[in-house]
Amino acid sequence: MLDCQVTPELEAEGIARDLVRVVQQARRDKGLEVSDRIRLTIDAPDVVTAAARTHEGLIRSETLALDVVYSVPNDGVGGNVGDGVDVKVGVVKVA
Repeated sequence: MLDCQVTPELEAEGIARDLVRVVQQARRDKGLEVSDRIRLTIDAPDVVTAAARTHEGLIRSETLALDVVYSVPNDGVGGNVGDGVDVKVGVVKVA
């Protein structure tokens, strides 16, 4: 029998993976190369921030983020995660 219950841990991981998708789109929008390292800024509601902090290692490795900051980005790109929660991310290439 398949257990279809979504646990809080699975929900947090899903939100983090959605956040990775938003960051990858922001990287493409900025014209960054696949190998470019970035400084990532995340502006999101508490539930998204908590999931991002829990899965920060995953987010860093998938997006090549050297730094992750939780504040309002100067030049952010908007997106949706989870069940349509609005977020904004900023990516800056690190030399």
